[in-house]
Formats: sequence, C-alpha cells, structure tokens
Amino acid sequence: MIKQLESIGLTNGEARIYHALSQLGATSVGPISDLSKVHRSIIYQVLEKLIDKGLVSFVIEDKIKKYQASPPNSLLQFLEKEKDQLENKK
Repeated sequence: MIKQLESIGLTNGEARIYHALSQLGATSVGPISDLSKVHRSIIYQVLEKLIDKGLVSFVIEDKIKKYQASPPNSLLQFLEKEKDQLENKK
C-alpha cells in the first residue's frame, strides 16, 4: 500500500504515516511512530502536511491529540486537487 500512496504523490514518510493510521485508527503520536518507523522528531511536521492535504484529522481527548486517517474517499479528493494543480501549471 505504501508504494501506491507514493505513486499518487505522497512522500515516503507521508505514505507510511497514512498507512499506519489506517491500521491503528485514532491514536496518539507514539503508536504512529512505532508502526510507521517515522522518527518522532519529524512526525509532527509530516502529520501537519497530511492534515493540510485533507488526509488526516485529529481530535483532542483528555488533553491528548489523537490523529486518524481520513476516509479512503479523501484520497480521491486529494488526487483531484493534484490533477487540477497540474492542469493549471500546464
């Protein structure tokens, strides 16, 4: 699945984190880092990029931020945005 996510324009780190979140469900950074093998020092930056792309969201539970992968149809919306941007550059 990671290669497919990379093929639609995600970086390797973004793909690994999205894949981990799709397996884990809503969770804090620790388990995401453990499963994705993305170092904790950069995981917050990558999560912010995924949030900006509409592929990850978060909730705050008991003062802890928990991240979750957006539904798979958000990948289609992301692809449409990428397509539109490429068309505009053309």
